[in-house]
Amino acid sequence: SPLPPGEALLPFALLLALLALPLGGAGWWVLRSAAQRAPDAGPPRRIEPLAGLMLMAALLLMGGLCAGLFSRAAEAGTLPARAFAMLGLVLGQVLLLPLVAHALRRDATSSDTGRQPISTGRAALLGAAAMLLCYPAVATIGNGLAWLQAALSDAPSEALAHDTLQALAAEGWTLWSLLVALLATTGIPLCEEVLYRGLLQSAIAAALPRAGRWVAIWLASLLFVLMHLPALDASAMAGALGALLALSLLLGLLYERTGRLAAPIAAHALFNLINLLLAASIA
Repeated sequence: SPLPPGEALLPFALLLALLALPLGGAGWWVLRSAAQRAPDAGPPRRIEPLAGLMLMAALLLMGGLCAGLFSRAAEAGTLPARAFAMLGLVLGQVLLLPLVAHALRRDATSSDTGRQPISTGRAALLGAAAMLLCYPAVATIGNGLAWLQAALSDAPSEALAHDTLQALAAEGWTLWSLLVALLATTGIPLCEEVLYRGLLQSAIAAALPRAGRWVAIWLASLLFVLMHLPALDASAMAGALGALLALSLLLGLLYERTGRLAAPIAAHALFNLINLLLAASIA
């Protein structure tokens, strides 16, 4: 979710807006130069489209089933129920990750990649650096659209657009809050990046090799945004969608530039961590 558009954070939001262009430009330069300077950098191997889509469906189904089962361990609508649901979602999908890894090795094609990906550690550092530089731009897009929606509708918008951030802000820091925060910065980024970048984006790129990587990045990003719709507050919908789309485009580009899922996973985890800290600051 984007930065809260409330008056209390207006000076911080304006500061981010001023930093968005120079830091975003620096982030773009980092992505370009890092790939150019690394002789082994290149786009990821592409999974066969059918295998990728079938694995994605299996992960979504397994995660959904486990989330539903685990959430029954607590009263519906409470933070513990949310924590159990997130835990079930992550565990259900993690159980299938060995199958995904096997399929990526067995069914992947390198005919359109040319070079091999950079190391995992280097990719993670690049992803974290890119997020630190590009976060002001992502947040500024979200803030701008949130304020525009509020102005056009003449109605106040929620300070926090994502229901998980709203629940954490309302609950305060408890053991359940810490569990949700831990999952949001570890398991959730891992599972979502495997789904949307490792499987979906890769499968689209393999199915449409002549369309270029940006088509795959955009299509995967649009589905990524749509899948988050149920968790977003209607009063801040425009800002949340804009920030999520900008985030997903950055994550997709990181995957293409490095050839490693470690880059978008690290960037996604840092994005969630920053938003959690902001939610805690206004709790």
